[in-house]
Amino acid sequence: MPMPAVRPAVKSAFVLACLAALAAAYFANTFAHTAIPYLCLMHIKEILLAAAILWSAGGWGSRLLSSLSSPAAAGGGSKSGNPPTTAGLTELEKFLFAETLGLGCLSGLMIFLGVLHAWIPLGAWALLAIGVLGSGPFLINLKRLLSVASAPWSLPSEFFWPGAALLTGGILSFLLAFAPITYYDSLVYHFALPSAYLQARHWVALPHLIYSAFPQTLEMLWTLGLLVGDDTVSNLIAWSLSFLLLTAIIAYARRFFDLSVGVIAAALVAFMPAFLLLSTGGYVDIGLTLYGFMALYAACVWSDHQVPSLLMVSGLFAGWTIGTKYTGAITAVLIALFIALRLRRQTPGKTLQSLLSFGGSAVLIMSPWLIKNTFYVGNPVFPFFHDWGIKALNPWVNQAAAGYFIGLVEYYPHPFWELPGVVWEAAVNGMGFGRGIDVLGDYGWISLFGFLPALWFCRKLSSTVKLLLAFAGIHVVIWAMSRPVLRFLLPVSPLLALLAAYAWVQGIRTQPHVVRWLARGFMGSFLLSGLFLFCYVTSVFSPFKAALGLEGREAYLMRVLDNNYYGAATFVNTQTPLDSYVYVLGDQRGYYYQRKTWINPVFGKTPLIEWANVEVSPEALRQKLKREGVTHLLFNRAEFERLKIYPYSRFNEQGQRTWDRMRSDLLKPLYHDRACDVYAL
Repeated sequence: MPMPAVRPAVKSAFVLACLAALAAAYFANTFAHTAIPYLCLMHIKEILLAAAILWSAGGWGSRLLSSLSSPAAAGGGSKSGNPPTTAGLTELEKFLFAETLGLGCLSGLMIFLGVLHAWIPLGAWALLAIGVLGSGPFLINLKRLLSVASAPWSLPSEFFWPGAALLTGGILSFLLAFAPITYYDSLVYHFALPSAYLQARHWVALPHLIYSAFPQTLEMLWTLGLLVGDDTVSNLIAWSLSFLLLTAIIAYARRFFDLSVGVIAAALVAFMPAFLLLSTGGYVDIGLTLYGFMALYAACVWSDHQVPSLLMVSGLFAGWTIGTKYTGAITAVLIALFIALRLRRQTPGKTLQSLLSFGGSAVLIMSPWLIKNTFYVGNPVFPFFHDWGIKALNPWVNQAAAGYFIGLVEYYPHPFWELPGVVWEAAVNGMGFGRGIDVLGDYGWISLFGFLPALWFCRKLSSTVKLLLAFAGIHVVIWAMSRPVLRFLLPVSPLLALLAAYAWVQGIRTQPHVVRWLARGFMGSFLLSGLFLFCYVTSVFSPFKAALGLEGREAYLMRVLDNNYYGAATFVNTQTPLDSYVYVLGDQRGYYYQRKTWINPVFGKTPLIEWANVEVSPEALRQKLKREGVTHLLFNRAEFERLKIYPYSRFNEQGQRTWDRMRSDLLKPLYHDRACDVYAL
């Protein structure tokens, strides 16, 4: 019997309705009777908020790129009639430049919101709305980019494994974005600073926390994420930076080498455990790497096209690199040297003009941090040259700076002749370069260093390869001769990956069959080892259960944080008055407190310990704390014992007696667990 004639549209509607009904019943039953979550449904709000921030950043960045493209900014028009800055850029490059510039703009605008006491949700949404309303050019370019990407194409077989590595790395790092913040330095300052700023709604000095004087380009983005959402939104911003970095590696190789080099290089970076672990969690190293690489990218495009405004773009990126971490100055200086060498045959006036265009843009971006430090601590580049400046502004921080550099003795510099051994150790024994949370940046370097000798197979090295070799080599020398922590070398990882990929494509692929297969065996073993190390590290703090909703946020934080302070912080947040002022002793971590806190890093003197060591009675110590405005005291016993290795974290005999008697006789105990006590004064 033939099927009744029914219009195709009706058939489609019927089938889809059946699927929708089954799906609704299935997912409702699953949520009701099992703990299996569905990531996008759980975090759709955070994903949409992060997307809105990226949309706004694209709008801000495209407008900035357009303004730099004007004849007045560029110093003249182009023969082709295209805007000078964007002349010769592909749709993908325009997208990259706009997004990265826009995120920098949002960071800079957040600085001024803090000056205006406008760190409130309304202020953040106003920034985003302006960017979205002005995003017309960005959306037009994005539409063109998507139309190119959606055109029929096939993936060459040579791209299968690199593509699989990229996809795997992207999924793993994306999942990590949904785990709560637990990395130590993020709890100490990367997220503790934004949390304190949001409580005050404006800039505050935080004189007891030396890290508050560091440049904070990315912390401004984390603050923006917290204003419109929560730390998951900030984590997704961080993940977006890693996505932009991988895309930039591919785009750079597509312009200066070929697409296969870019895909392989991006895969090498994406599969590095260090990259995966640092792509979320509040650290700033991926953002530092992105801005440094984009600064070099723009300078290389300028070198080819001699468009003056591209130097300003490169300078802006360099400024945000330094504004993320002081070590970004290495990248900025090396790019300035490259510009000078590129113009060595030009007149001195032309060279000076170009360097001023680059350097002036970088200084413009850095200037808010220089002004802020001058205002708060009397030294624009604090903690460097901490004995200079207006010491009376903040003697506590000046003293703490000396302790900060003394505290770095666990990382020691190497002389030049030890450089080969340092590189060897970085490849085969990365864990020897970091302690504690610093080991996050120690895994996966062998894939980048291991294949550099294969450049010998290449018949001829292009000028771009020579540039990357020189740039990375000088950076590695400076790194090795300072205090080498492998995490601090991450800014050259894209360059090393591009060199290794170029050696693979232009060198190893030209060799006999047996050499190619042996090289594949080595590469496969290195990448699988990196995946194993990533799984091993994440097994320690088990983020995926929390990210997937198999473990609640509160339970996860109570379980994972070493020498746990989360229970005590929860008590303080819920059981003390809103105007409480909590002195935290024995712990450096400040994130997750929702009350005003006084927390000292281990590098400087701890006031309470210093007072206890000289005060003659427990009552005198208690009164001293009350005169400072302290209402509550939180003592992390477990973490205090761990940090006693630092000289400023120990009582003398008199101080210990004074402290013990004050706690037992004068303070009112409010809370106690296996790690912490909370007292009322």
